[in-house]
Formats: sequence, C-alpha cells, structure tokens
Amino acid sequence: MSSSGYQAFPEVAYLRNFESSLKDVKMEMDNSKIELENLKIEMEKLKIAVENLKIKAGHLSETVATLEA
Repeated sequence: MSSSGYQAFPEVAYLRNFESSLKDVKMEMDNSKIELENLKIEMEKLKIAVENLKIKAGHLSETVATLEA
C-alpha cells in the first residue's frame, strides 16, 4: 500500500508513526543502557585509580616520616 493509501485510513498512518516512534524510543533506551554500562566501567577504573593514589600517598607519608626521623 502506498503512503497515499494511508489517507483513507488515518489510523494506519498513525499506527505506523507510533510504531516508528516506539522503535526510536527503544533504540534510545538501548543506547542509554550501553552508556550506563560504560559509565559503570569508567567509575570502577576511577575507584581503582583512587585506591592506587591512596597507596602512593601512604608510601610517601612513610618516606617523609623516615626522612624526618
């Protein structure tokens, strides 16, 4: 059925547009889920980096304490 045929059945055109909109929303949701997973991974990397910095700071404090003694 051509798009001009939809004029006789506006409900069909409406449903096609609605279906297309739903597909768009689903794609956006899928993309958001992927982005969320990427952000979770990045957050875990940052937590590890912070822990490494805490360890280095502890070592530096020990070195300073040793040098001051």
